[in-house]
Amino acid sequence: MKFYVFLAALALVLSSCKKEAPKTEIITERYIEIRPQGPERMATSQQIDTIEWGGETYISTIISTPNDELPRVTDDDEQEYIDNSIQLTIRRANGKQFFDRTFTKSEFNAALDDDFRANGILAGMAFNVWRLSSDTLYYGASVAHPWMEDEQIPLTIAINRKGQMSVERDEEM
Repeated sequence: MKFYVFLAALALVLSSCKKEAPKTEIITERYIEIRPQGPERMATSQQIDTIEWGGETYISTIISTPNDELPRVTDDDEQEYIDNSIQLTIRRANGKQFFDRTFTKSEFNAALDDDFRANGILAGMAFNVWRLSSDTLYYGASVAHPWMEDEQIPLTIAINRKGQMSVERDEEM
């Protein structure tokens, strides 16, 4: 009987000391490529400013809208971006229209390099209150890479008292 108890104890010891096979599984995160879900667009926005200029009051309205009719821009990951059109309307206090124009990126082609002509969108426009002169209203605009908006070309739009407009690249920004 002692012999059977000894064999049972030996079997128990040997089975508990069984060497485990090394694991060959490697646990890692599975890469899932994120594909663009559709074109990205900026939100429609509106900015209204009251401007005292040359003894008269003017109301400036800027409306920025994504425009599906314009060519789209695509980044390296094939994400599409919709370009914007921006309408600038300036009215006198009596409601009479002084200036009205809808801008697209192509309005600024002369001030853009090839990269921004091909890969930029019209990102925004604003009245430049710090650069008001007696005979000219100034607006700032920018064409930017939509995937990295700090990469942009700042532009200046100057409108004289006759409603004539000029555009130039703003080298001071």
